[in-house]
Amino acid sequence: MIYHILNDEKFSDWVIQSYSSVNKRNNQFIFISDHGKINHSFIGDFDIFPKNWLINEFIPNDNDVVIFYYLHLHSIKFLNKFSKSNFMKIWIGYGSDYYYYLLNKFNFQSLYLNETKAIVDRMNKSNSLKKRLLPVYQFLFFKFKVFPALLALDYFAPVIPNEFTIIKRIYPELQFKYLDFTFGDISYLNCSNDFVSGSNILLGNSATYSCNHMDILKKLSSIHISNRCVIPLGYGNLNYKKFLLDTIPKRFQNMNFLFIDKFLPINEYNKLLNECSFAIMPHLRQQAMGNIYALLYSGTKLFLFNDNPVSEFLKDLNVIFYSIESLYVSPSLLNLPLSRKQMVHNRQVIGKYYSKENSYKRVFKIDYL
Repeated sequence: MIYHILNDEKFSDWVIQSYSSVNKRNNQFIFISDHGKINHSFIGDFDIFPKNWLINEFIPNDNDVVIFYYLHLHSIKFLNKFSKSNFMKIWIGYGSDYYYYLLNKFNFQSLYLNETKAIVDRMNKSNSLKKRLLPVYQFLFFKFKVFPALLALDYFAPVIPNEFTIIKRIYPELQFKYLDFTFGDISYLNCSNDFVSGSNILLGNSATYSCNHMDILKKLSSIHISNRCVIPLGYGNLNYKKFLLDTIPKRFQNMNFLFIDKFLPINEYNKLLNECSFAIMPHLRQQAMGNIYALLYSGTKLFLFNDNPVSEFLKDLNVIFYSIESLYVSPSLLNLPLSRKQMVHNRQVIGKYYSKENSYKRVFKIDYL
């Protein structure tokens, strides 16, 4: 039996569909909720159990496989309890979980640029004692709870392959093996067959600090960008979202904005993306890969920071994209979309890597671990 301890997020729907279609072993899809309900609607059969069930009642057999999608605290407790058991333990990361646990500022790099750092400090200054003690708590929690749980894992799947190398370089003691896995595929994202048109710029993907909105807008304002900026804020931190909606129009009055301030159905969201011939993703970590795959497939001219691990990943795939650093030097890069030849090239590369066939092959391989 393969037990899937799912995350209450949109891509769990794809997990249920893909394993039900491809994998020949029995699957049980499980959401953990003490309230007996979940926030998203999913198609297919699944169960909802409380945290107490996972930690105290669930006992897999030696030949079972348990897959954790996102590493929640209840999963960490479970792994510590069964660290010596023989059943296979797999962690499929979402990004935010392993950046918090493994690639945080103490070990990797800050995820925030200067303007954003100041915003984070202002919005989290209410309890100075808590702020001083938090790093100590995080260190002790990682050392005595998280790290022992990670040592119990057999396989780990990051969102992009080179993140595995980064993590193993920092933590050579971890013994888990690499698992090739991708959430979703091009058909699941419902991408249009038409290439993008229009001069709009998509900026970031959510109301999260790691999008570094204010830093990038300060730069764009100083180089007098005339394109309309489309800013998705449909999910993320509500206080940060309110701050952006209040602050951006007042501070950057010389710029034109469209805020997507609610979660849209994928067809409506894709219509907006199809008017964006340019996309700036100002993250310093891997983030928004579903958006990035869809944008590249649709012919959007993509800009990333050089320090973002996604840049290395896309270079390895031979994708045509640009650095945000080059945009600062040459603002005219936002005057000319990708050529038709470049659009076709990126569609072929992403269409192959992120095809339904190849994504399902990755699912199928778990049967043979």
